[in-house]
Amino acid sequence: MLVDVTPDMPIMQEELFGPVMCIARVSGEAQALEVANGTRFGLGSTVMTTSFSRARRFVEALRAGSTSINDFGLPYMNMALPFGGVGGSGFGRLNGREGLRACTVPKAVLEDRLPLHMPSKVFPVAPLDYELFRGVLRALYGRGASSKLKGGAELAVTLRSKLSARLRSR
Repeated sequence: MLVDVTPDMPIMQEELFGPVMCIARVSGEAQALEVANGTRFGLGSTVMTTSFSRARRFVEALRAGSTSINDFGLPYMNMALPFGGVGGSGFGRLNGREGLRACTVPKAVLEDRLPLHMPSKVFPVAPLDYELFRGVLRALYGRGASSKLKGGAELAVTLRSKLSARLRSR
């Protein structure tokens, strides 16, 4: 146990692995949070207090991969909880669902729900393509029913125009 440490001391700026507890004097909760978050590391932390509401408020603002309230090291011991750090303490998680997901290789698959057999285009490349995609997006993601209806109407007008242009070109 080290007492009277200050935030500028190397022991307060390095990631510690071992039975070391640094005790620093602070003027209040705000400064305690500033000192705790004042390092580039954030693996585990402990909040000691008799006030549950203060603990929850402090934990929400604390930058750490795990936090114990009024105890030490329990998140590491519970294999159902994800374990890992933030900042200089690394990325990714061990244990829990997140740890299992780290062992997977996710694959994104996109399937055409409306098999119109038209090739996908990343950006508008033909006449009226911009209007077509704008109508689709407004119809699907417009804010409110009236916006979606306007998008659907715009889509219908654009599809009619594209079909007419295709028939004229034959």
